[in-house]
Amino acid sequence: MADQGHMPYTRATIAEVQRVADIVPLSLPHRTTAELQLEGYVIPAGTMIIANLTAILNDPKHFPEPEKFRPERHLDERGDFVQNEALIPFSIGRRVCLGEALARAELFIFFTSILQNFDIRLPDGVTDPSMHGNFGFVWMANPYLLHCVARQ
Repeated sequence: MADQGHMPYTRATIAEVQRVADIVPLSLPHRTTAELQLEGYVIPAGTMIIANLTAILNDPKHFPEPEKFRPERHLDERGDFVQNEALIPFSIGRRVCLGEALARAELFIFFTSILQNFDIRLPDGVTDPSMHGNFGFVWMANPYLLHCVARQ
């Protein structure tokens, strides 16, 4: 974990994976405590609101060309990692995932350990893996094949 600050492209790649392959498409339900106006709409007190996290993570206002996997979008002109406020795979506010810090640490350690120890390739003839999956309470990828070869 101490090396994370020196690995901006790795951090950007993990951020882009979380943006493109978000696991939990909808946040937990929230309820307004008072009437409020949002984008010209009046939302009465007591209204249940469920944020569509997938829509936020694919909003072209925050992520131009959201259909493309581009880790560079999380880097500034000097190549330093930049946290985009719209990147909210763990939700936001008081209902943010309690395990966010642990999950971020584990993602970094697992991802870097896999890349250090394996060469990962698509099977022969496969040039673009499918990004389709099954939508439910969680998003599940369709089965796919990878070749993971231990490095010497």
